[in-house]
Amino acid sequence: MSHPLVVHKKFPHDVYCGRPSKWGNPFEIGKDGDRTEVIFKHRAWLIKNHELMAQMWELQDLTLGCWCAPQDCHCDTLAQFTENGIYVFGGENEWLSNFYGDDEGAGSIEYFGTTYATNEHFFQAMKNKDPEYRQSIAELPWYAAGKAKSLGRQVILRPDWDAIKNEVMVHGLRLKFADKYLADKLAATYPYPLTECNVWHDVYWGVCVSSRCRPRHANHYGQNVLGRLLMQVREEMS
Repeated sequence: MSHPLVVHKKFPHDVYCGRPSKWGNPFEIGKDGDRTEVIFKHRAWLIKNHELMAQMWELQDLTLGCWCAPQDCHCDTLAQFTENGIYVFGGENEWLSNFYGDDEGAGSIEYFGTTYATNEHFFQAMKNKDPEYRQSIAELPWYAAGKAKSLGRQVILRPDWDAIKNEVMVHGLRLKFADKYLADKLAATYPYPLTECNVWHDVYWGVCVSSRCRPRHANHYGQNVLGRLLMQVREEMS
């Protein structure tokens, strides 16, 4: 991925990033400080805006247009964050995935005396309060996270599941990243966006980039809830 290019609005560009677009800087020169100050304020604001951070993958390889260029501009921050963001939770970044685990117990979750091999195991186990069901998930090895997910799709959901599932997910992430090695890796991604782009049509936990999903979701192809919760946990650790 190349660094997004920032140009003056009068030149050809792919995305206009000034006000009133969603990429615009909410802080104004004069009213909120000088140029350097409003760029700094925008950066601090952007880091905490997990919803907008979750959409920054859209700017990859594009030319950004704004009235400020070639002067220093908040678009330079957008370009820097986009270039350094993580958009695939696999390969060298597989430790961000809920499926991450190994034979040594990396990525495992300890919850009320029961060890779940991955955060996926933990999340699926919490869908039902039946002890036998939870134990059946706990007995699965880390490389069977897909099976844990399949079992979670078949079980009768606890009545409050839709209301608590995000909190269950973030609790699992907190337990997972209590491990110092993983915590250090997560902290090292600060302050850049974390987005799980996928082609398996998950537009809730991630962002689907397949052609099947794009027409239905226009310019926003997913909520990236997992990425947002990871950034929340990262922020809590700082």
